[in-house]
Amino acid sequence: MRSLPHRELLSRLLKWGSCYPYCALLNSNGIEDPAGQFDWFFAVGKESFESDPAELRAFDAWLEANKDAYVFGVLSYDLRLQFETLNDRHVNELDQPDIAFFKADAYVYCKEGTIHWQGIAETQLSDGLTAASKRSELTFASKTDPSTYSAHFERIREMLQLGSFY
Repeated sequence: MRSLPHRELLSRLLKWGSCYPYCALLNSNGIEDPAGQFDWFFAVGKESFESDPAELRAFDAWLEANKDAYVFGVLSYDLRLQFETLNDRHVNELDQPDIAFFKADAYVYCKEGTIHWQGIAETQLSDGLTAASKRSELTFASKTDPSTYSAHFERIREMLQLGSFY
């Protein structure tokens, strides 16, 4: 199999990753960063840790148990409420955990233009793509119509000018 150009490879990796419960793509988009270690990094996994903030000790233990692995995840915006007393009217409509991480089973990364494979080979992508092609495509729809969105945006601008928040 010939080596794929990076853009096509990333596209195929994302489609292949849809067969896993968890995947992540970190992409520098070509921006030079002296602290950066990778041009891009793609990972998939099955083992995860999802929790509410009351389980921080369990999260620490999970991280310690996986200290030699690559782990990826998110800390939700709402996690700040566990550490600050705020008058927050934000409603979490996504119903996501405050802490959600996964351990990489396989990953591919590019460093200084060279592709590195771990747990998957480029030749294996076609197998994963066959299974991925049977999955339905994702569709996205806005919850807010354009006129309501514009009105909300203008209200935010007004509040910024008034100094209500920054």
